[in-house]
Amino acid sequence: MIDTQVESFSQHRPLLFGIAWRMLGNATDAEDILQEAFLRWQRSVESDVRSPKAFLVTIVTRLCLNHLDLARVKKEQLFGTNASLECLRSGEENPADDADLADALDAAFSVVLKCLSPVERAVFLLREVFECDYIEVARIVEKSDNCRQILRRARERIAGRDPRFEVTLEQQESVLQEFLSATTSGDLDRLAEALVGDVTLVCDSENLGATAPPPIEGAAAVCPFLINKAREWMSSGASLRRTAIREVPLLLAYCAGRLMNALAFVLRGAQVRTIYLITCPVRLRSLSAQCPAPDGGPSTEF
Repeated sequence: MIDTQVESFSQHRPLLFGIAWRMLGNATDAEDILQEAFLRWQRSVESDVRSPKAFLVTIVTRLCLNHLDLARVKKEQLFGTNASLECLRSGEENPADDADLADALDAAFSVVLKCLSPVERAVFLLREVFECDYIEVARIVEKSDNCRQILRRARERIAGRDPRFEVTLEQQESVLQEFLSATTSGDLDRLAEALVGDVTLVCDSENLGATAPPPIEGAAAVCPFLINKAREWMSSGASLRRTAIREVPLLLAYCAGRLMNALAFVLRGAQVRTIYLITCPVRLRSLSAQCPAPDGGPSTEF
């Protein structure tokens, strides 16, 4: 029985780690959750478990929700606090290398998950990333009557949609084009018009596990920072490309075929509300795998 349980847990471990990592924001806590899940799995009665996968996903998700409900966790800033995957023991499978989990571990996707409540995060991940059906999601998070509404709210938050500020694809394209033009031309006034007055720019850390710098608040401070960053890109002969992943608008800066920086945006109507600057090499490698460098020499795509 014990050997069978170990084998079954090992089989589903990459999936379980992917859920815990996305839910909690760092690998160290995810490992702790998996250890607790394994102990509960060992104490389970085989005859009571119809589906080991469903049983284990339920355990891990609920443990993560309990963890996120702790007061100390609520106060943590998830962006920039991820522990390095180097903490995985030698020989263990790195979930980032599992093709089935590639979307779940996407860099740009992870930086905006922190805008969701714990339950919204669980519902979004289970339904959108791990493709559980609604009945299964409702059972796992114990929200039998309104899982679809929770998912809708989560989608709106991730896409930066407030019910008062719906953003169409045409608006998104127009806002990002104006943002890019104003930034690369160094026009402070024009750039300020593309941002809400209380815009926030969140920078990640230079590597996983490192402390992230404090956010930059307000258009008066964000505009010069962005223009200086654009000048840095241009002096390096960077190629700039606009794209999106899972409805998250992105601006990517490539130098010599390598992704050097990325900006992820949350919009409010016809303006930018929040900007996430991604500089961590690990996150950039993950993002670059899904957004290959543009062909040809240095250029700016408008």
